[in-house]
Amino acid sequence: MMSANSLMDYENDPEVLEKLYRNQPEKFELELSYALKQKPDSITFRIWATRLNIELSQKDDISPTLITVIGISILAGLTTRIPALFFREDWFYPRFAPFVA
Repeated sequence: MMSANSLMDYENDPEVLEKLYRNQPEKFELELSYALKQKPDSITFRIWATRLNIELSQKDDISPTLITVIGISILAGLTTRIPALFFREDWFYPRFAPFVA
């Protein structure tokens, strides 16, 4: 069972802290916040807090560039299917092929 006291007991043992984190990440984060309140000057706990904050922020990021690329890809795919859906190909492509390319 993990507690803030166990985190403080293993403050200088990074392998054990890593094992505790991998076994119960949510519990580790809660106990880490308590341990930081008890020992705010602890370099080890401050490093762990920074590490966890960076990991959480990276998971939430959605790139606007990715959304733009997906939108353009869908638009290009639909544009190439216009002749099959609405017009005869021999009428559409000679007139609008430069726009599709």
